[in-house]
Amino acid sequence: MAAQWGMHSLDVSLCTMTDLSSIPFHWVDSDEALEKLVDSWVSLPYIILDTEFERTNTFFAKAGLIQIAADRKVYLIDPLAVSSLLPLARVLSAPSVEIVLHSMSEDVDLLSHVCQCRITSVFDSQVAAGFLGEGLSMGYQRLVESVLGVALDKGETRSDWLRRPLSDKQLHYAAADVFYLEDIYLKLRQRLIDAEWFEAVMQDCEAQVAAIGAAYADPEHAYLKLRGAWDLPLERQRVLQQLVLWRDDKAIRNDLPKSWVFSDAQLIEVARTRPESLSLLHTLPKIKPKSVRLYGEELLTLVSAADVTVPEDFVAVDRPIKGRELDFFKQIKKVVAKAGADAGIEPQLIAGRKQMESWVIHFLRANRKDLPTSLSEWRKQLIGKPLLALLPN
Repeated sequence: MAAQWGMHSLDVSLCTMTDLSSIPFHWVDSDEALEKLVDSWVSLPYIILDTEFERTNTFFAKAGLIQIAADRKVYLIDPLAVSSLLPLARVLSAPSVEIVLHSMSEDVDLLSHVCQCRITSVFDSQVAAGFLGEGLSMGYQRLVESVLGVALDKGETRSDWLRRPLSDKQLHYAAADVFYLEDIYLKLRQRLIDAEWFEAVMQDCEAQVAAIGAAYADPEHAYLKLRGAWDLPLERQRVLQQLVLWRDDKAIRNDLPKSWVFSDAQLIEVARTRPESLSLLHTLPKIKPKSVRLYGEELLTLVSAADVTVPEDFVAVDRPIKGRELDFFKQIKKVVAKAGADAGIEPQLIAGRKQMESWVIHFLRANRKDLPTSLSEWRKQLIGKPLLALLPN
């Protein structure tokens, strides 16, 4: 597809356009064009961004299209045509440029990998909508209709974005994902500022970006995410730690879904039973014969040679809260509910179940008297004192 550089800036009302085929866009399929665009984008206050990708049989998502709206123009970048997406890192990591996304997690994960950078300043319209009473975890289609009064066709959601050429319907669907988000961003941003929630939204977006990056940053503690392993003796949790390191490394190196090697549940059972033969490995629940055939011998060797010495600083998988801890959890839940009602926001925005459970562990199990360091500034202001007031003298 030829680059469409002869188009003019948009002079239409974003709020009234409903015919997706009339959305103009620039097709970007050369390194030179991408470099020039990045040069212009790094001086802007914000860009609107979305991605289309495939992730069915790989560890990392495969980029099929990168959509950007900037300075009232829409650009569709073809990752299969340019030699590298690394130039985008300059704008993604520029502190002065807000990167506007909707439901950021998969987009940030993909872009961090293909652009080899950490996105610095993110505004997630889904997070913003929650603070403004538009609904929690609201999809893009519903948000466009709620804020702009435009009904979108989402028929291309499950398209094959690695196929070439892309259809006209795919292209216009993709363009719409950033075209309307620009106006939504400007409206939500001003509403957040007026309601004095803007900084809270930016803090939560920053925390989400950090959490996405942390998923790869600390492989030694990846086993702690396998909550079903809490009842394993520490020696077996130590084995599990080594199994998870091995499995994750193999999945990353071979670009395979982790479950194609061995699933979390299967690794827990391997650590629990420590099988000594392929025949015993085959008896584990829901084990895949292909996994045993490809990786079974290596897994058994690792199990037999695993270090079962538990270091003094070894961190155990958190056990479920119950008894006195569960009672304390219920008290925290009441504090969060009251704070949400007083502030006029949904309590889930302040804390979900996992976050409240982590506070129980911090205060009671670890016997800490200070606020958790993970507590954002706006949450400290909202519930810091009530949380500390719950602590026993």
